[in-house]
Amino acid sequence: MAESFYSDDVIYSLSQFSNSFSNVIDNQVCKNLKDVKSKDDYKKQLRSLVQNQTNEIWKIKDRYKVGVALNQCEPNKSSKALVISFSGTGAYNPRTHILMANLIQCQNTQDVQDWIRKYSYSYLKNILASKGSAYTKWSGIDKGPLSLFLNDPELNKKARYFNFANFASEESEVIADPSKITSSSAGTIYRDIAQSISVFPTGVVNALVCTSSYFKKATELGISPKLIVQSHSSGGRSVVKYLEHLKQYAPSVEADLVMTLDPVKEAHHAIGEVADQYAGKVGTALIDYIPFVNPEPHDKPVNV
Repeated sequence: MAESFYSDDVIYSLSQFSNSFSNVIDNQVCKNLKDVKSKDDYKKQLRSLVQNQTNEIWKIKDRYKVGVALNQCEPNKSSKALVISFSGTGAYNPRTHILMANLIQCQNTQDVQDWIRKYSYSYLKNILASKGSAYTKWSGIDKGPLSLFLNDPELNKKARYFNFANFASEESEVIADPSKITSSSAGTIYRDIAQSISVFPTGVVNALVCTSSYFKKATELGISPKLIVQSHSSGGRSVVKYLEHLKQYAPSVEADLVMTLDPVKEAHHAIGEVADQYAGKVGTALIDYIPFVNPEPHDKPVNV
């Protein structure tokens, strides 16, 4: 079953889908940033950036495909690194991630005053929320490393030549949003968990396809960009899976830097330790569907 994820047809279709949408930056917004004098001016330009992105992906309903569409999996002659990020459980937010990347890559962003620019991530989240977007969950990657790449002038000089791609770590759509858990969804949780254990999580598969496509194109361009891998929370386990499979999937590619922030178990491992919290909502159905739930969870501390 695992090999089917790596068929040429799958790689081609995902790569083509990604390349048809990726690397679209509103050049006019970038030019306008040099004239920003106030917080309102900046927000106006960010709203244009958000709207431009909305126009790209408004037909796409699947959150994984949104990421595939927006991720920057194709280098250009100036590219210095591909930055692969795995978000924590429930924090997968490809929209803010790539919007932040667009700002990082725009040199004129540095013309915006520091006290205005440092709130970029919060502004973007609020603008998306005002439009009713579901992509507004807090991300440790966006709030941490990407904000530093944007706000620190010295870091930005290098990071503006990076390409960015963001992937989910959690294996279940329901686990990604516990508010969706109901008695009828318990079977779906078990199915998703069982699949992720026996094969590869969707986020890891998409990251491998992105990496392979990126470095194949880099070879064609005659450049040798670095590979940077970072993660937050449960994304730490996904990084391990990704790197292990990368050895076989793209043996010529090696990570130059790997960084984890507050790594914890992946969602499908941790769910058993908090299942008693969910069980109060869904009755006994969830317990029936998850055979590895610890009946006395408080006797066993959560492993980090």
